Amino acid sequence: MHVPNVNRLLDRLGKPGRDFAARAELFGGGALVAGRETVRPERAYDWDGLRRGADPKRPAWLFQYTLRGWGVLETRGAVLRVPAEAAFLVRLPSAHRYHAAADCPEWEFFWMLIEQPEVDARLARHRNLRNVVIPPGETAEVARQAAAVLEAAHFKREDFDVEAALFDWMIGMERRAFARMHPPEPRQRLLDTVRRMLLERLDEPLRIDALADAFGMSRSNFAHHFQRTTGAAPAEVLRGLRLDEAARLLREGRLSVKEVAATAGFPNVSHFCRLFRRHFGVPPGAWRRHPVAPPRPDSC
Repeated sequence: MHVPNVNRLLDRLGKPGRDFAARAELFGGGALVAGRETVRPERAYDWDGLRRGADPKRPAWLFQYTLRGWGVLETRGAVLRVPAEAAFLVRLPSAHRYHAAADCPEWEFFWMLIEQPEVDARLARHRNLRNVVIPPGETAEVARQAAAVLEAAHFKREDFDVEAALFDWMIGMERRAFARMHPPEPRQRLLDTVRRMLLERLDEPLRIDALADAFGMSRSNFAHHFQRTTGAAPAEVLRGLRLDEAARLLREGRLSVKEVAATAGFPNVSHFCRLFRRHFGVPPGAWRRHPVAPPRPDSC
């Protein structure tokens, strides 16, 4: 999504070039305020994250996306430019400062200020989301999601609509954080290797010790490496791979549920059925009749 598309949406919400803001109360306590704004060098626009009156017991998050011009975020000793199609995310209160640039004639942006306990708890888990600039080229999806939140709040839609849009944006931010912590290429290479080793002897136990030996690591070092690279524990991924293979065998329809369980490495059919239902949301027999996607495809 390029800046003109965002501008077209914002122009529907308020007169072109005019500042505006909207507010919505949120379930579970808290509120959201969002809007569009333009600042110029002659206007005092300088916010210190430790001196703006935010309550440490009720932290808030500010997402600000540049439409035109540029601004500056200072954090962790770095001075970072926030140009068009870039955004920043900061937690309030915390040690940061953002302000207009003296050499920029106009800085136009839209923003969301969110105070909601669950949003704070989830975003705060990701260290690489706190007080950061998201560069152009990486903001398209989260900017679209943020604009949807602003639109829902502006048109005074049902509270559920505002909250649904907000959580959609929050999950988009979490996905970005996960992808940066676990880059897809090394993660996928590791998962592909483990999948190949598992399928070579699917009906036999594949223990963590054997995987560690194959990678030339101790069990402890391999477990830490695997968790750091994939974001999941080895046992969780192995179980998910076996269940996915069981689903494939069920879809083929040649084997009974008991035979599928044994072939996929689950000697206890009752235990297999419980795990399958937890993973896919339905028991094996029902899945065979009406296959559905697993709820967490990234787990394996």
